[in-house]
Amino acid sequence: MALISDTASTEWVTIFITCAFLIILVVPIYRLLFHPLAALPGPKLAALSSWWQIRKIIAGKPYELAFTTDMVQSMNIIFLMKLNLTDFSAESSASQDKGPWYDMMRYQLIRRSAGPAFTASNLKRFKPKVIEVMQRVCERLHRLNGEEVDTSEWMHIIVLECLTSITWSGSPEDILEQGHNYGDLELNLTFWRRTSVLGHLPTLCVLLDVMPMLRKYVFQILGLPTSYSSQGIGLPAHVGPSLFKQLLHRISSIENPSFENGRDLIEQLLAIHIDKPKFNLDYARGIAGSCVAAGHDTTGSSLVSILCRICASPDLQRRVEQECRGERVPVGFEDRPSTITSACVREAMRLHHVTNISLPRVAPRDGLQLHGYFFPEGTVLGCNPTTFARNTDLFGPDAREFKPERWLSDDEDQIKTMERYSLLFGGQSRSCPGQNLAKLIISSVVPHLFRNFDIHVKVPKGGFDNYPPQFWTMLSGSKIRFVPR
Repeated sequence: MALISDTASTEWVTIFITCAFLIILVVPIYRLLFHPLAALPGPKLAALSSWWQIRKIIAGKPYELAFTTDMVQSMNIIFLMKLNLTDFSAESSASQDKGPWYDMMRYQLIRRSAGPAFTASNLKRFKPKVIEVMQRVCERLHRLNGEEVDTSEWMHIIVLECLTSITWSGSPEDILEQGHNYGDLELNLTFWRRTSVLGHLPTLCVLLDVMPMLRKYVFQILGLPTSYSSQGIGLPAHVGPSLFKQLLHRISSIENPSFENGRDLIEQLLAIHIDKPKFNLDYARGIAGSCVAAGHDTTGSSLVSILCRICASPDLQRRVEQECRGERVPVGFEDRPSTITSACVREAMRLHHVTNISLPRVAPRDGLQLHGYFFPEGTVLGCNPTTFARNTDLFGPDAREFKPERWLSDDEDQIKTMERYSLLFGGQSRSCPGQNLAKLIISSVVPHLFRNFDIHVKVPKGGFDNYPPQFWTMLSGSKIRFVPR
């Protein structure tokens, strides 16, 4: 009887080992030879698993995170055809039982309803708020007396002041006076560092949720930071609660909201809510919070790159200073640059995209044809902004160089091409709804700083490559001195 039992156990073990072996053997063969995407060019390791991409992210090689050569065709199909966002791109707090159609319909309702508040023409009315903030900023920077400070921290402080003033006529506690952002920016960086890696390992994420005691060890093995904000992305972790209280207080103080005479964005959003009840109060409040949550780190990142790039070239810096200190102060950001200042801004933002990993989209129900290959329904596609911005077919043979003059060229067709295929604020059909808000801030902050100070910047060790590939990123480690004129 024992013999029969042992034999049965042995058979089950044999069957288990055989099945495991077949899975280990068959899955790679299927992926390499028979999968619908098996014929695509690119590293074979990338066909087997996500580890190829994860290794590139950890190693800090964003330029190697793309295979395709015809980027223009990719851009036209992936972004201009309005492919749906992936879950990673379109985070939603909607109930899961309502299904993805509910999420997309809600997204479209919110964006369509709030759209008038975020047009460039409407946001221009809030420029006096940005100017008032910059007056306070310049007064505070004068008191530094040329002391060396962290570039990213101060750009973050400035952007927070601008965003809260425009959105709900607020100000984030005493961060400007103290010259300290409580490390909130670094917490966001570490969050996205982890998310950019763990987002490719959904099974591991489930395991870490079940066994959180393993996180520390997994993070160490993957070379990821162990400290992080429990709040994840969103409002800055330390000043966030007080900012949210400011927002709620401002909402309660508005009795008869007006769009035309709105004191700030939240008043305009409340006026839209009254006019269009389907755009409910939660949507209005959420959009206002998102202005700060989505813009405080991204816009700060752009300002860091802009200042570092301009100040790394003495000749360019002199030209920018001359413009900013003249009778007609230039606009720092223009859709069609007309000054060396705005050209430097566009060029810095081209080379240093805030988003440094492909913007993911999903192939539609019937699939699609791209580069002569068929991508079945559900295939995740994307264009890597960092690689795209260095494409020589679009930006010329010197595409990897910082050359602001390319935006001031007389070649009208080339300018239109660069503008059309810019991923600066995402693909055209799914572009960032807050881009005009970011442009408003950048257009005022850059000229104000160069008009009032002699700026000295120390580019971090590793130069402009100290820009890790992750979904949101920043040139880290730079120091800056604002010497009063």
